[in-house]
Amino acid sequence: MHNLSSFQRDLLITVAGMGPISGTEIKDHIEERWGEEVNHSRLYPNLEDLAMMNLIRINKNTGGRHNHYSVMPMGERNITSYREWESNHLDEEEDAEREENDEIE
Repeated sequence: MHNLSSFQRDLLITVAGMGPISGTEIKDHIEERWGEEVNHSRLYPNLEDLAMMNLIRINKNTGGRHNHYSVMPMGERNITSYREWESNHLDEEEDAEREENDEIE
């Protein structure tokens, strides 16, 4: 999943799951998930970075105040790759735990 920080990964997943979505909606969702305030100075540069990596698209709103963000195909592929890695990693941990429990019994 590129070299994304956990914050960027959560931004990408939020945009993919809820997009097209405004920056304010992303901010609210991430604050709820992380349980802490997210400053605009942190949010918007990271969204710009994701856009520069072709993971999300910034849909400029010419008539209103808010841009909207949507996931791009490369972003979808990165999420799929991350989910596969995560699933494989968790499966390995569960297998090791089962083996450990079998040895105890």
